[in-house]
Amino acid sequence: MDNVLTSDIGGTSFDVGIVARGKPILRREVSVGGADIRIPSIDVESIGAGRRQHRGSSFGQLTVGPMSAGANPGPVCYGRGGTEPTVTDADLCWAFSMRKNFIGGRMRLDVEAAARTMHDKIAQPLGIGTIDAAWGVREIIDSKMADLLRRMTIQRGYDPRDFTLFANGGAGPSHAWAFARDLGLRGFVVPAAATAQSAFGCGNADLGITKERAVYLRAGPGAEPDPGSVTAIDETLSALASEATADLVRAGAQGEISVERLLAVRFRGQSNVIDVPVETTHFDMSAFTHTH
Repeated sequence: MDNVLTSDIGGTSFDVGIVARGKPILRREVSVGGADIRIPSIDVESIGAGRRQHRGSSFGQLTVGPMSAGANPGPVCYGRGGTEPTVTDADLCWAFSMRKNFIGGRMRLDVEAAARTMHDKIAQPLGIGTIDAAWGVREIIDSKMADLLRRMTIQRGYDPRDFTLFANGGAGPSHAWAFARDLGLRGFVVPAAATAQSAFGCGNADLGITKERAVYLRAGPGAEPDPGSVTAIDETLSALASEATADLVRAGAQGEISVERLLAVRFRGQSNVIDVPVETTHFDMSAFTHTH
């Protein structure tokens, strides 16, 4: 499968990534703990999909997330001291979660507690039934997840119907059918290791190292660049490839090592760059013409 949409619904968030034409979509900057780090990384977008609240007594607004009940105390139905209704509690009210076989039967969920908190915290303040409140939570969170998938695909020029959706995470399979239907997808895949797919992927992914170095070259429309600058680019690419290969060997990489060369170029006056692959082993005037 060359085009894949990855989704992971855990206890706190809904995470989405894209594999297009066999390669994951990358971003050049990532924010971690409020700090912007300029390093190429796989582009993953997230929304909060945790605890929900009843807000606005004058018009009865129901919101879902972004706060989470976390793993401890977790949802009310876990019986660990949680008091706020969660998506898991709503799912349990609708029997979307397996009451008697949760975690292979090692943990029994309290459906009565889930229904009680849905009634007291959501249904009663809104003046609706408990099941209607649980379904409202489902519709809101599923719509939010479908919207994120649209932003990750349609707004970037991709048609989600050209992709295969992989439903990962503890709650991924139980929600995927809803937003897959909303997006017009014909179906989705539930991997054998869906509940731990992110960790499984990290443990089995190929080692990779990214090296960057700036080489300044201005190429006007229809003008040939300075040969010395072209040579500088070629030497820089070769040096970076050697450094990356050596670092991979030191990191314990085994088997074949492949190197991908990219030029991050931009139009004059623009701040955003375009990654252009260099298909040839050496970057010379002919390679420049082809890339240009």
